Amino acid sequence: GKGKPGVCPFVRPVLCFAYEPPECQSDWECPERKKCCQGLCGIKCTDPV
Repeated sequence: GKGKPGVCPFVRPVLCFAYEPPECQSDWECPERKKCCQGLCGIKCTDPV
């Protein structure tokens, strides 16, 4: 399925000691214009760039 418009911000790979549980599985689970994006240490609802 298609997500919301916009692209996820680029995330530099970092060494995570603990991965957080994902906040979302699709853009539609995120409020407003946020997208479901890979964050530094887990998947989060993130403002698109």
